[in-house]
Amino acid sequence: MKSHFTLALAAAVALCANAESRQQAVGRISMEAPGFQQKTTALTISKKTPSRAKAIQKFAGEYEWSRYDMLDYNKTLTSTLEFTLIDATTGEFQISGWPCGGSMTAFIDPEAATMKIKTFQKTRDMLGEDTYFYIKDWDGASYAYGTKEQEWTVGTISGKNIIFPQDEIWTLGNYPDNWMYWTVTSENRFTFMGEDEEEELPSEPIEGVDAIAGEYEYNFNGLLNNMSGPQVGSLTIAVTNAATGEVSITGWPQNFVVTGTFNPTAGTLTIPNKQYLGRDASGDDNYFYLKGVNNEGNILSGANSEAATVGTVNGLTVTFPELDIWAIGDFNNEALGYWWLSYRNVLNGVDPNFDPNEGWEDFCTAVFEDGWVLPSYNIDGVPVLPADMPWTVNVQKSLTEEGTYRLDNPYTAEDCPIPASAVKDGGYIVFSIADPEFVTVLPGVFSGAMNSTNKICCLNYGGFYMAKGFTKEEIIAGIEGFEPSTYDEATHIVTIPQCGFNFPGADDKYYTWQDQSGTSLADNMNTKLTLSRGTSAISNVEVDDANAPVVYYNLQGMRVENPANGVFIRVQGSQVTKVAK
Repeated sequence: MKSHFTLALAAAVALCANAESRQQAVGRISMEAPGFQQKTTALTISKKTPSRAKAIQKFAGEYEWSRYDMLDYNKTLTSTLEFTLIDATTGEFQISGWPCGGSMTAFIDPEAATMKIKTFQKTRDMLGEDTYFYIKDWDGASYAYGTKEQEWTVGTISGKNIIFPQDEIWTLGNYPDNWMYWTVTSENRFTFMGEDEEEELPSEPIEGVDAIAGEYEYNFNGLLNNMSGPQVGSLTIAVTNAATGEVSITGWPQNFVVTGTFNPTAGTLTIPNKQYLGRDASGDDNYFYLKGVNNEGNILSGANSEAATVGTVNGLTVTFPELDIWAIGDFNNEALGYWWLSYRNVLNGVDPNFDPNEGWEDFCTAVFEDGWVLPSYNIDGVPVLPADMPWTVNVQKSLTEEGTYRLDNPYTAEDCPIPASAVKDGGYIVFSIADPEFVTVLPGVFSGAMNSTNKICCLNYGGFYMAKGFTKEEIIAGIEGFEPSTYDEATHIVTIPQCGFNFPGADDKYYTWQDQSGTSLADNMNTKLTLSRGTSAISNVEVDDANAPVVYYNLQGMRVENPANGVFIRVQGSQVTKVAK
């Protein structure tokens, strides 16, 4: 079971914060990149759309009105409102149950997924006085007397729930005198309280719908100030309704769940625009939505008018239109920043039949003092040192490359203290002790640890620079203060100082952690592995690299017999390089 230690994350790393926070957009995207073209894919609708009248009728019933009271209580209040359908053709409803008594008129548009309430409409309160519904001005700290010249307030419909802009100040009072208010509220939302009618949906599963389920490597171009340029993350797709093709997509910041529809006949994965995801840790509303871009590559504000982003499914790959900009945030209040902003979104499925243990065998266990990920945490403000929290990991031996070993799923091991929310299965740390005086860690291999949605790849200087074509001698002479990683056969100890990491898509970077004050934690990033048995197969360090066999590995550390259509790690003797095939 997991350790009971409570860990707090370090505040930040170079480029990427481990403690999640909203970010600002970088501002524009390149319109001149190879293959960048205007989107032409049409939306494929895979199930029958109900009539407008029927869709409108479903909104009749009782709703909980949740709002933040700014008049007397300064807290969130709830009460019940009744929606009565007046005209199914126009979408007109009468809303009653307001604190003042009386009723207001609103209009629902199911196609646009909006509810509109006209401002300055008048009703009679319980005292017989004229009372108006209107919007007040807000300066960011308090509301002002008078009114805001705004004809409508527009809420976004998610399911049968309706969310209005958080900073709109709703007022029920005796405008234009402004001497008495029944209510002054912000953060207004209506939540349906009745039981949903069961739709007549297909009962038989769609043939082939389960093919979309699984783990995906998520390739995208980030547009945030802490995540820009080509990136690689990880998402999981699960089928939630096999009869309709509905799927859930997880792996986003704040544990948001995005929904979509898979149509195996058309070969499309459709993700609706402006879908409500819930509130984040700060209590702010969030949506998955699409943004527009002009011909100069400037990102437009708010959400665009597209109904959905539609990906083309080809085997295990889902490719979305290049100019579909995905955002997670609040399109009504983008000044808060974004949890997500990306384009060129492509999902590459992990082959479920792939055997990650092919070419490897269990060798021993090791006590792991982790200098890569653990130093990013603290307990009550005190940085965690690798020696403070060691745990036992499984060690595997390569069957094809002498002196090459790997830690097998080190961050999902039973006693690993790293929170389960920050790790994934299928992670490895590959290292070579062929030269015990110059141990190298194979770069570009996902370790199993995550930094938000980024996959952490563990490094040491030797492996990092050898993959770029430098020799052992050049590395020792060229890096000031360089400390080589070593293996001691007598004690079975692998020592890896000066640990670093990077992410797929940023393989030219060598990152270290820093604390909340910006102080480097690099001095704490030293790994020690104590193997439970010695290795009897250390190669001759003077091996002739030119005559050594060439072995290729993919970026997960698995051997590949015939590398093609990707980036691979080439190992020949003590020489390690990254190549594209």
